[in-house]
Amino acid sequence: MKLANLKSITLPILIVLALTSPSSFSRADSLSPAEAFPFVYLFHLYYDNGRLLADKDFEFEYDLVADQFVQPQLNTATPYKGEIVSILGNVVGNFKFDPPVARGKISVKGPRFGNASKINFYNDKDELLLTVQVSESSVCNEDSICNLDFGEDNQNCPSDCKAIPTETPKAQPSLLGRIFSLTNLLGLMVVVILAFLFRWLRNKKNEISSQV
Repeated sequence: MKLANLKSITLPILIVLALTSPSSFSRADSLSPAEAFPFVYLFHLYYDNGRLLADKDFEFEYDLVADQFVQPQLNTATPYKGEIVSILGNVVGNFKFDPPVARGKISVKGPRFGNASKINFYNDKDELLLTVQVSESSVCNEDSICNLDFGEDNQNCPSDCKAIPTETPKAQPSLLGRIFSLTNLLGLMVVVILAFLFRWLRNKKNEISSQV
C-alpha cells in the first residue's frame, strides 16, 4: 500500500475510534416508578329521623370514584363519622361528615383502602348506625401471601407485600473525576497513539518524497 493512501485511511480511523471510544458515551438510567391512582368511596345513603340507611334507588351501596380524598370542611361541632375496618378487623382510617338536617338522600365520600373489609357509620354519640361491606372492591386479603396476580403490591397491600429495600444511589462523580476516569484515559490513550501514528506516517512520506 502506498504511503499516500495511508494518510487518507488513517485519518478516518482516528475519527471513528475517537467517537466510538468509551469516553464518548454517557449512561443515564431513567426510573419510572409506578404510581397508584387514588380512589374514593362514594356512599349512597338515606337519612331518616336519626337513622342512616342504604339508598334503595341505587343497585349498590357505594361506587368507586377516581379522585383524591380530601376531608371536607365541617360545619358542625358534632359530626358523624365513618370508620374503615380492615380484613383482619383493624381500624385503618376514618373520615367525618356533617349530619343531615332533614330526611332524604345523602352522598358521603370516604378514602379507599386496599385492605378494607367494611365501613362503619356512627352518629355524633358514637352509636353505630350502618355498616357497608366493601371487601369485594379490595385487592388486599391480608393472608401474608403477596398475590401479584390479584393486584397486590407493597403500596396497596403492605401487610402481604413487603417493600424491597432499595440500594442507596451512588454519588455522581464530579466533572473533573469523569474526565480523568480510567475509561476516559484509555480512550484518550487510543487517540494519542493514533495521532502519533498518523504524524509518523506523514513524516515518513515526506522523507521518501525528498529522496526521490
